[in-house]
Amino acid sequence: MSMFVPDGLRPPGLFPAEPRVIYKTKRKNLTHEGRIGRMDRVETLNAFRDFSHAFNTHRPRLEPELGGYLHNHGFLPDKGALFGISPEMIDPEKPDEHSDWLGQYLSDFQTRILPLANGRYSAAGGNRLFLWRLHRQVLPLAPLIGSRQSGRVIRHAETGGPILSRTMETARSASPVWSRDLPEGETKTEAGDRVYLQAPQSDEKTRVMRIAILHDPRTKLPFVLGAVLLEAPLAELDAPHQEITCRRIDPELGMAGPMRRFRRGVVEKPELLDEAHRLVPGWWPALTAVLTGFRKLPVWAVMQIDIVESEAGPVVVDMTDQLDAAALQLDGPIMGSEPAIRFLKEFGV
Repeated sequence: MSMFVPDGLRPPGLFPAEPRVIYKTKRKNLTHEGRIGRMDRVETLNAFRDFSHAFNTHRPRLEPELGGYLHNHGFLPDKGALFGISPEMIDPEKPDEHSDWLGQYLSDFQTRILPLANGRYSAAGGNRLFLWRLHRQVLPLAPLIGSRQSGRVIRHAETGGPILSRTMETARSASPVWSRDLPEGETKTEAGDRVYLQAPQSDEKTRVMRIAILHDPRTKLPFVLGAVLLEAPLAELDAPHQEITCRRIDPELGMAGPMRRFRRGVVEKPELLDEAHRLVPGWWPALTAVLTGFRKLPVWAVMQIDIVESEAGPVVVDMTDQLDAAALQLDGPIMGSEPAIRFLKEFGV
C-alpha cells in the first residue's frame, strides 16, 4: 500500500531530516533542573512561564515545603495527591532520595514542551481542523460536519483533499464539539476556533480509549507510551474539576486494570472503585488503526488519540499534542521504559 502524504509534506525518509531536538545544548541531564538550565528558546521559556503561572494561581495553596518540592520538579499541586507524593517523602538532608522514582513520571512542565518535539509541525499539533483534514485517509475519524474559524461557523462536506493553509498550521483550536446541528451565524463571543463532529446517539457517559504515542528514535516507529480507558461525557473529558473514572490499559494484553475515580485539578487522592482487571472491548482494532495510520503518515513525534468503539469499528474522536499526564499516570509513571528513555535523551524533554 502506498503511503498517503499530501503534496509538500512528504518527509525525507521515515521522519523529517531536520534535527528534532527541543534544545540547542546537550541533553545529558534529564532532571527538571537540567531542563530549566537548557532553556534557550522562546518556546521553552514561555512554557516554563505558563507552568509557573498555573502553579502559583492554583487553589488551594500547598504548604511551602511540599509546594516548593513539586514546583522544583515540574509538577502542579494536584499531582502530589494523585501520584502519592507526600510531605513525609521530603527529607531536607536527602533531597534527591526519590528523584529517580519521580523522574519516571511525565511532569506538567514536560507536557508543555513535548509538542516541540514535533519539529516543523509543532505549530499544527493542536489544530484539530488541520489534524482532521490531514489524517482523513489514514485514520477512522469521527465525521467532521463544521468548524468555527475567526468567529464564523463554516459547514464542511467530507469530500475533496486536505486543506492545508498557513492559518491552519499555526492556529490552535479547542476540543471538538459534538453536535447534531451547527449553530447559526457568527459566534464571536466564543474564544478560539473549534471543530464540530457528528454527535453520537447518546449524550451519556462514554468509554474512551486514550492512547499516547511517541516516536522511538532507534526503531523510527511510533510506540504506545501509555493508554487508559476513561469514562465521562465526551465533552467533559478534560474539563477542570470533572469527575472521571479511569483504568490503565496494558497495550500488550488489552487488559484494563483497577478502576479509579479522580477530579482534574483538585488536590485529593484518587478513589479506588474496582480492583478487577477486564478485557477492553475493541482494543486491538483501535490499536491497529492508530499504529497503522501513524506509520502511513509519519510526521509526529508525539500525539494523543481518543478512540471510542462503535458498531462499525474504532472511531477517533480527538487528537492533540498535549498528553494527559494525570489520567495516564494514576497507576504509576510512564517514562521509565527503554523507548521512553531513548525519546527523552533524543529530544531532551
